[in-house]
Amino acid sequence: DLLKAIKADLGRVRAEEIYTEGRLIAVESSLREFKRVIGDLKAKAKLVDDLVNLVIEAVIDNDLNIDEQTIVLIDEAITAFTQALNGA
Repeated sequence: DLLKAIKADLGRVRAEEIYTEGRLIAVESSLREFKRVIGDLKAKAKLVDDLVNLVIEAVIDNDLNIDEQTIVLIDEAITAFTQALNGA
């Protein structure tokens, strides 16, 4: 009977819509997480870039007498960046 076939098709279409909507929600969630991770990595990359520029400036200026606090900050930045790369 044609009516039963149409109803069955409609049921399949609705089921496909529900499945597609669920997949879309999952993909959107993954995309948000991906953007967050990219943002974190960009921030860490900027930190490392700033650190490299600081060291280059010190070398250019022949000012290799970097104080203890700066050395600690450099070490922390390198550690954080390494951990971020290992976690990515």
